[in-house]
Amino acid sequence: MSKQVYTLVDFQNAVEQIATPETEKCPLLPLFEAIHNSIQSIKQAKICNGYVNVKITRDPDDIPAKCISEISIEDNGVGFTEENLLSFGRLFSTYKKNEFNCKGIGRLSYFAVFNDIVIDSEFEKNGKFYKILRRINKNNFYKISKIKLCETNMKFANRTFITLKNVNPNFKNKLKIPEDAVQNQITQHFIPSLLSIKNFKITVLDESGSYDVDHNASDVSQGNSININSNIFDLYFLKNRSSVRSKHKIILSADGRTVKEEKIEFLPTSKIGLDDDKFYLNAVVISDFLDSKLNSQRTDFRIPTKKELGNNEISLDEIYEKVFEESRRFASESITHLENVLNDFIEKTCEELPHLSFLKNDKKIRENFKLGVDAETVKNTYVHQFAVKQVESFNYVRAISKKYESKDIPNFDDFKKEAIEKLEDGMKINHAPLITYITYRDFVLSLYEKLLEKKENGKYQPEKILHDMLFPTKNQSVNSTADYFTHNLWIIDDRYAVYNYAASDVYEYKVMDGNYEKNSKRYDICAAYSDPLGEEHNIFIVELKKTSLPLSDANDPVKQIMFYVQKMINGEIQKYNGTRLNITQYTQFHGLVLCDVHNKYFKDVMKSFYSLKQRPDSKSYHAVLLNDRFFLEVTNYQNLLDIARSRNKVFIDKLKL
Repeated sequence: MSKQVYTLVDFQNAVEQIATPETEKCPLLPLFEAIHNSIQSIKQAKICNGYVNVKITRDPDDIPAKCISEISIEDNGVGFTEENLLSFGRLFSTYKKNEFNCKGIGRLSYFAVFNDIVIDSEFEKNGKFYKILRRINKNNFYKISKIKLCETNMKFANRTFITLKNVNPNFKNKLKIPEDAVQNQITQHFIPSLLSIKNFKITVLDESGSYDVDHNASDVSQGNSININSNIFDLYFLKNRSSVRSKHKIILSADGRTVKEEKIEFLPTSKIGLDDDKFYLNAVVISDFLDSKLNSQRTDFRIPTKKELGNNEISLDEIYEKVFEESRRFASESITHLENVLNDFIEKTCEELPHLSFLKNDKKIRENFKLGVDAETVKNTYVHQFAVKQVESFNYVRAISKKYESKDIPNFDDFKKEAIEKLEDGMKINHAPLITYITYRDFVLSLYEKLLEKKENGKYQPEKILHDMLFPTKNQSVNSTADYFTHNLWIIDDRYAVYNYAASDVYEYKVMDGNYEKNSKRYDICAAYSDPLGEEHNIFIVELKKTSLPLSDANDPVKQIMFYVQKMINGEIQKYNGTRLNITQYTQFHGLVLCDVHNKYFKDVMKSFYSLKQRPDSKSYHAVLLNDRFFLEVTNYQNLLDIARSRNKVFIDKLKL
């Protein structure tokens, strides 16, 4: 029995675990790794006319886009020296770690996509000439490190071919990549190397012919250099015309490779440009400063994201901001239409919401918009920014007030110089909420009117919807200021919007913090108003009845609301601590019943029984009951709406003017 040889790392498992997931995301990764190795070899050779020639062979029997069946990469670097052979056959090799930060696993991607790798290298070293020709696969990978170089008497220039052959069947469909997509991916991936390494080029030969990646002047343009704290950042603009979906981005590079990317937010997600020249804009940044700040893993920079107060160190945000400005300038001709559309949206927003007009010329807000954004997003952004500036204005006024409170009367000239401009801006901002709020009221009244109409099925809206419009059901509150915008009690009367406590569709034991009792009632809406001494000097109760539900003795809203009031007068409602609700002889009760005043039971029974007096509008009734303690109003929903419209008419009309 032959003795089995074990290796420290299972090669095939290493391929599957490490390389396969990455190559599934990027099927051209083996090509990229091979080109990177060629670039490193050229750098090691220290030559000034380096080249990498890529030849792509496609399956002639396939239909477009034809599958890539073989890739050959040629370079004129140092060649497959003994050191390179030993490193190639040893996973996780540290041979080029210090010089190029290599991790020793890049070649695994070759074997994830291709089954065979052919090495054909001729090179000169120390005046001697060597040649190597080997086919490598998963079965003999570890043997390559044992190959002895053979010297030859032939003299030749350094030349190395790496040929990736015999595609893994699982990757055949993934390698059906169109020629223009291959070209764009190679260009994007290696543009930092092409721009930072002098006298070096990459040439690709595909089915339709060859092209030089670094000489495509229509794709790469040099922009204005950026100076930050005496550090120069060279800027290049790449027009990525790939048919594969990409994005507009800034590429911060170092050591000839892409290190960090940032999306260019102001550009749309789609391509920009003229109809016959659409592209994604990639702004490539190259700088000695970035090279010096590259971390040891070559995956990020040792640069703070934001500028710290009192620190002059360059931040990433500073770099991005400068590049954004240059990118907008470069792309200006290609985005004129989108800029005009954005201008129109801004104008329309300020027409609809005039209080936002003073923000129209705010350059920072405008430049933060993504071109191609819709009108609704523009409007929402300005509304949000307005709110932000309101808070800023409020905080400034509070700060300046505290400052002058601690001093003598300020010199007016000093005060004017320091504060008047910001205070005037604050006045503009803080007048605007009144305009917005009146607009809101107009909207609510219009919506309420719509809800009172019959639906298509001939029925009316459920009572709950009308109830929720006044005050959300199953809710209670002890802070009217905090939830002023969560209810619309102003529809009834503005006085009722400023309560000490309010509850809606909540049992009375909860309303008054008491214990549950079997006869506890559930108020539609109940609000309490206290004076400074703590007495509940005003209680307001609303009872709502469905328009579609006939009134009757069992469904008599005035009887129900009087029952609630009488319990309070009799001291039957206790608080959670056992003390009674603080009802005094001065406490007044106000009630509002919303029901169908044209109902037969209302006309025949309720009017006379409760001595309801009709008001001149003929739509509402009033009475003083329970020994002049209870003031009652009875009306219907439509009349409530009409009265609310009358009270708010002068403001709404003024706003429309």
